[in-house]
Amino acid sequence: MSECCLLYRGSKMPLIAFSFPLPETRLFRAGEEVYKMNLRPTGSARHCSTHLNNDSTCAEMEDAIRAVLATKDNLKPFTTNSFTIYPYKRVWEGVNEITLKHGNRVLKPWPYVFTLYIDKIHKHPQRVEATDDEPNSSSSSFETASQKQRR
Repeated sequence: MSECCLLYRGSKMPLIAFSFPLPETRLFRAGEEVYKMNLRPTGSARHCSTHLNNDSTCAEMEDAIRAVLATKDNLKPFTTNSFTIYPYKRVWEGVNEITLKHGNRVLKPWPYVFTLYIDKIHKHPQRVEATDDEPNSSSSSFETASQKQRR
């Protein structure tokens, strides 16, 4: 399993593999700010047995997190190659009562919590047309009305 990292505003943040399809909450640091994100698989993604520990899926989640941080004031649903992501934010209750530090530096928590609802995109195979070289005995059961009229 490779280590993921998130780069946002020039800050590189190493990430551990996601616990997909289990829900999880993470804190992400970008510069002096810390963002809290709840990652929530929904629908078919909740029943997916695959973990996000491969490079391409991890990269998709990194890009999704970057997109949310870049559009944090105007969130809209978006898709990656494998997921549709519905981002929301709400006030982070009790944020004024916590202190976050990295070494001796005091970090500033962003006053909202992001919740990302993640739905897996199922790619349906495209219908393949039979060529003249291939016998296709089952094609007659899928004839259109115009094809039936021509017979």
